[in-house]
Amino acid sequence: MTRRIIFPLVTIGLALAICAAFVDRPLALWLDAQFKGTATFAAAAAIFRPVDGVFIAGFLLLAVSFIARRFFRAPVPPLPIISGATAMTAAVVAGVALKIAVGRSQVVPGFLDQHIYGLRPFALSETYMGFPSATMAGAAGFLTGLGARSALARAAGAGILVVLAVALLVTNGHWLSDIIGGTALGVLIGVRIAAMSRRGN
Repeated sequence: MTRRIIFPLVTIGLALAICAAFVDRPLALWLDAQFKGTATFAAAAAIFRPVDGVFIAGFLLLAVSFIARRFFRAPVPPLPIISGATAMTAAVVAGVALKIAVGRSQVVPGFLDQHIYGLRPFALSETYMGFPSATMAGAAGFLTGLGARSALARAAGAGILVVLAVALLVTNGHWLSDIIGGTALGVLIGVRIAAMSRRGN
């Protein structure tokens, strides 16, 4: 494993540990006090609500493209779209697998309603599937997997991720460390798949 991989992984690990120990709970309480029941909360909820539909569309696009190319030799969408959909799918699958393995309690209802903050690995309970954020993993995987080379496109992708992250924080949909972990997972997978797609093209 090269230094280019080790350094980001260590940095991400430290950020996750610091957030889990010192930031997640006070931030969640502050956000709940500031935004719950407000118009900002409602707007934030509306921002990430359609994300599941986008993920499903990406899965379907990937499946249809594979079938069209494999069995009918039909034209498929441009390579960046396929690369992005592949990275998104891989990131979501990896994210859900980690959710089950880690078994982290969620902000709502676990912490804010019942004061629960802990881990139950492989509990297979919806209230213990916080880490990482599959929303951020899938979005980061797709946007990174596109392999955009222009600074403007990369900045736009980063902006979208920031908006999603803020929406999740305002609504207490995830702990800050969940968001960091999900984003990092998606970016790592997206970069890898984009590189593989360029080499195979």
